[in-house]
Amino acid sequence: CFGGTDVLIEGNTAKNIGSTGIYVTTDTGYAGCSNIRVVNNYVEVARAGITVLCAVNSDHILIQGNQVKNPWAYGIYGSISTTITLDTLDVLDNHVTGGTGPLSFEAETGAFTKEITIRGNKGSGGTGSYGAGLYVARFQNVEIIQNSLLSIVGYGITLEDCTTFDVSSNRTKTTGRAAIYLNGCVDGK
Repeated sequence: CFGGTDVLIEGNTAKNIGSTGIYVTTDTGYAGCSNIRVVNNYVEVARAGITVLCAVNSDHILIQGNQVKNPWAYGIYGSISTTITLDTLDVLDNHVTGGTGPLSFEAETGAFTKEITIRGNKGSGGTGSYGAGLYVARFQNVEIIQNSLLSIVGYGITLEDCTTFDVSSNRTKTTGRAAIYLNGCVDGK
């Protein structure tokens, strides 16, 4: 998906993929994404299970009810480019096993997010350089609620340089570091 409005990616199975199982992007030169739904898909053995990259303003992206097994890198990954606004990103009720990081979301310095909700996800693995079950960097207005992150090598949940955040009612089990690690974050609970 290279941008678009009212796009539904639902009920697909992708196995043994050399790159990303499901890839949603708003690369420069294309329209932004609006009302994009990636729901109830199954991805097994891929570099990354589901990737969302925003290089132009986008809104209302939903990633819900997907299963990702044994990615080489990230299970679900999102990245927002500098000076871009992402209105709403909801990552809900997904299940990721294996990989370097089950759930990872990064915004470049200068990007703005109006609301990101990461709720009800299950993840295990997390063996990469960040070693986090859930990694979020440089986002504003973040809710991380009721996620279960088990057998994580490293931190359960990592937030770096985030503002206005709520991390609550999560279950983490790590094998070497803190359950929740905050670095440079302000205005949160």
